[in-house]
Amino acid sequence: TEPPPPPPPELDAFMKLSKEEKTKIMKTKVLPWAQKAFKAYNAKEFAKVTCKTCHGKGADGDYKMPSEDLPKLDFEAMKAGKLSKEDMKMAEWMGKVVKPEVAKLIGVPEYSDSNPTGFGCLGCHTMGKHEEGHH
Repeated sequence: TEPPPPPPPELDAFMKLSKEEKTKIMKTKVLPWAQKAFKAYNAKEFAKVTCKTCHGKGADGDYKMPSEDLPKLDFEAMKAGKLSKEDMKMAEWMGKVVKPEVAKLIGVPEYSDSNPTGFGCLGCHTMGKHEEGHH
């Protein structure tokens, strides 16, 4: 018989932490970084970055992710270049800056083609059809 396949990289490492430990990482690492990064990206749109910026209504209680309150991602439209220039720029920035940095800050592997169980876009966003002008 063949040996069992190795376990996938530990994406749940963060999820297995206690609520206190997760909160501490979020407040001391993720939020301060996000406030700087999002402000640098668009100071007007992200003048005030709080827990709600990413967690939406969940910031009032369970912090459940992905959040229905964030823009829905339409990967087909993205690949086909059907998003506005602004949305394409945002998506690229999210992929190159936010995704790897948040994965690093919460201590989990990043999503990639070779690691499909890593932390990716759908860690925060839900999927859906793209709506014009919706942020």
